[in-house]
Amino acid sequence: MGHCLVICTDDRYLDTGACPRFDLEGLPWPSGVPDAFRKRGDADLNHPGAVHWAKVIDDVRLAKETARLRGDRAVILEGLWLLARHPGAEAAAALCDAFLLLVPGDC
Repeated sequence: MGHCLVICTDDRYLDTGACPRFDLEGLPWPSGVPDAFRKRGDADLNHPGAVHWAKVIDDVRLAKETARLRGDRAVILEGLWLLARHPGAEAAAALCDAFLLLVPGDC
């Protein structure tokens, strides 16, 4: 008793082929697109649409049930895009009872 389960949305990204795209050539690179970006491709992982929200939601529901059965005190869902205006993020956030925002320097 007294444990908590942690779900990290950063561990639940879509395959890069299913992520939103961005235009590498359209960005104002001073010397053209860097080789590292060309190799990485145009998958936009800095977008809430890159998260596999259905998996996040399923995992949260399972964790909440597991926590209830084990007597755990909490399930923590953490991630950059949880408060984004995106249907998946909003559905995941709706499963939460409270939010805690940690700001560097305030801890």
